[in-house]
Amino acid sequence: MVDVRINRNNEHFQIVLDGHALFNPGNDIVCAGISSLIYAFAGTIKNNNYPKKIDLVPGHSVINVVAMDQYLKGATDQLIIGLLQIQKKYEKNLTIKLIDSL
Repeated sequence: MVDVRINRNNEHFQIVLDGHALFNPGNDIVCAGISSLIYAFAGTIKNNNYPKKIDLVPGHSVINVVAMDQYLKGATDQLIIGLLQIQKKYEKNLTIKLIDSL
């Protein structure tokens, strides 16, 4: 099970992912979907030079970003929607806790 904790407000975004999906080890579409979203988001914030801390490690990943603006809010919305869609289909493999005070 991947546990995702997301904190977002007008100034800061943090996402922490812990665990493994364990849907089908060695050919895990749930893990691949989550990883694709996370790596795309990390690339977006790197390419746009946001002040950030990115630590992507299998089993425990953290992304912290400061200086929220409309572009970053849109990117975080898209990341969250994608994760929620995966959770909807694979609820035994992904849990999400969202603290959103925008």
